[in-house]
This record gives sequence, C-alpha cells and structure tokens, in this order.
Amino acid sequence: MTDKPTVGRIVHFKHTGKSGLETEPAIITRVHSDMCVSLYVMPFDGVARAVTSVMQEGQGGDRSWAWPLRAPLTHYVGEKA
Repeated sequence: MTDKPTVGRIVHFKHTGKSGLETEPAIITRVHSDMCVSLYVMPFDGVARAVTSVMQEGQGGDRSWAWPLRAPLTHYVGEKA
C-alpha cells in the first residue's frame, strides 16, 4: 500500500542547508500531484516558511519531501503489552 499525500499530513522536508543535508518537519498545504506538494516548514530555529512545488524524495532536485518512518506497533490499545 502506498500512501497518497493529502492536506494536513506531516512529512519531512529535506534540503541542503548550512550544515549539509537537513531534514525538517512540515505540513502539506496543497497537493499538486501524487509526487508534488506545497509545504509549511517548521524548522528548529522557529522561523516557519512556505515552500511550493516540492517533489517527493527520489524524483530529483535539491529539495524533496518524504514520509516519516513509522514506529512499529507493539500492541493494540486496551491490550496488555
């Protein structure tokens, strides 16, 4: 199953910054296609910014977005761990 980007989903914004490759949290604000989105990026320095037309990781370019890794589900709610 492949996730499709939708407005409001949290992703990683990857780009080349001052210290090399940087990964910052972002929220999808517009979906242009299954591979191209606009983002609201929330970096650690607190200066949020909008970036447009960002391609999914592996599609080329010096900036991209990617799904964050999911933590493994160890037990269900209400089930003893």
